[in-house]
Amino acid sequence: MNLQDCVDDGLIRRDESKKMLAKAELESSEKFIKSASRNLEIGETEVAEMIAYMGFFHASRALLYSRGYEEKTHACLFAATMEFFQFN
Repeated sequence: MNLQDCVDDGLIRRDESKKMLAKAELESSEKFIKSASRNLEIGETEVAEMIAYMGFFHASRALLYSRGYEEKTHACLFAATMEFFQFN
């Protein structure tokens, strides 16, 4: 699935009000990454992996929100992040 598919399916949409939520999403990401690190320290690798994913998710969402968009699926969030920020 690419960004245009997500837009066409209504899974990514413009919402300028999301811009004000970008900072909170970034802060949430930081908390998840710190939690993942603590779990790694105690040998909980599977849990750390899941928590790190959530950190990545919230950081990606912060990027998307900073552009004034919102997503409805993880796949579309990552498709939009890749396209908007040239990670291809």
